[in-house]
Amino acid sequence: MMGFSTTMFRTLLAAAALSLPLAVQAQDDEEQLDYVVEYGATIADTDRVSSSGAALTDPAAILRQDRFNVDVGGVLQPGDSTDEYFADKAHRAEIADADIRFQDDKARADMAGGTPSLFVTVMRRPSDGRLVVFLATSDGEPADDPDAAEDSTPVA
Repeated sequence: MMGFSTTMFRTLLAAAALSLPLAVQAQDDEEQLDYVVEYGATIADTDRVSSSGAALTDPAAILRQDRFNVDVGGVLQPGDSTDEYFADKAHRAEIADADIRFQDDKARADMAGGTPSLFVTVMRRPSDGRLVVFLATSDGEPADDPDAAEDSTPVA
């Protein structure tokens, strides 16, 4: 499957960061967070079922399964990008205790039922080591960038 190029992914990520509500940005200004990773994810039906066949409804469990599917199973939906951080089983386990933050009610509803394309930014709270995961929805595929076609290196 075709993945995002580095240039396209960074453009999408920048657009998502600009769309975060001011309240969330202000809250994060008060918190010291360390950058961990960022990636694109499309939540599909396969991400809503655990490896043992159980239905998943918890956002953290769905994100964890998505990273398993992408990084271990090699199952990429259009809009998914790989990352080196969650390729590690111990790191994927951290998602279970993560503080999941949605851009808005639409992002929350899309995650609960639908096939959202997400911009995922993962940070770590140094005070307790807990991950903070920011989810912003995308409104579709990026415009084609002919210069980026040569650069298909995934962002880690």
